[in-house]
Amino acid sequence: MIERLTGEHGLSQKDAVTLLSLDDGDRLDYFLHVMSCLRGFHLLNDDQAYLGKIAGNWYVIYQTCPGCSFSLILYRVLMELGSLFGDREWSPTTVRAEQLASIIMHLQRRTITSRSAKKLLLMKFEGDVRLVTDIIEQEDMTLRPLSPQEYSDLARILLKEKPEMVKDIVDKGQSKKIKWFVGQMMLKSREGSIEPDVAEEVLKRELGVR
Repeated sequence: MIERLTGEHGLSQKDAVTLLSLDDGDRLDYFLHVMSCLRGFHLLNDDQAYLGKIAGNWYVIYQTCPGCSFSLILYRVLMELGSLFGDREWSPTTVRAEQLASIIMHLQRRTITSRSAKKLLLMKFEGDVRLVTDIIEQEDMTLRPLSPQEYSDLARILLKEKPEMVKDIVDKGQSKKIKWFVGQMMLKSREGSIEPDVAEEVLKRELGVR
């Protein structure tokens, strides 16, 4: 099974071992079920290693990985989902595999942002009985990105407010601080209007760094 997870689904050896060790294999079964559901969608990239990383990572997308492959996103999301349970016993029915696959599908199709995807997962975990598509529509989560000019204007305002941080990035090469500005752009904009990867590119352009 480790060979299948690392080969077919693109997980690392460490992630595959972790997945196998959790909840007597129940979380592995859930992972494979979500992957099966994802295969039913017409995604931008249906390569199984890619899908597996996105699915696995989104369990952890929450934590660190906005650009990972499908299996890894699923693995990460699965871990994020596991952390929501805390001391409670893991259950695959709290957020059904079909529901998680739907969230990942909308994220992959860029119908929603990663921020909205995380919010959706929490809402489903807390018992929202609506279909994922209905929540997106009713809660106005559909991605409507800013225009290029709006992105640039917002980036310039935020950079102007923090000259010391700008100096750290430009003069000292502390590029990780760009992520802080990305977060601020998301906080200061309406839901579903900021794509983190686009925001980061705009900020880098305004800062004159790569």
